[in-house]
Amino acid sequence: MWSFERSSRAVFAGVMAALLSACGFHLRGQADLPFQTLYIPGAGPLAVELKRNVAAASKARLVDSPGEAQAVLRLHRGAAREDSFFPSAPRAG
Repeated sequence: MWSFERSSRAVFAGVMAALLSACGFHLRGQADLPFQTLYIPGAGPLAVELKRNVAAASKARLVDSPGEAQAVLRLHRGAAREDSFFPSAPRAG
């Protein structure tokens, strides 16, 4: 027998699913990367997070050395400038 609480939860879940599908939301699938093996150097927080996300969201296999990899992700500190991401944005000053 269905209780009021249980049926209201089912209705709420159905409404939320309908709302999410209406706004175009969908779960991320596997990323289709143009290589099968990838080397990400470093052991800092950014490298660890990148490795975890690549492993979870793609079929690419992470390898332990650049010689084993079809692709190498290079991380550069301080290489990005504010205007490098938005070249058409007006500069301040």
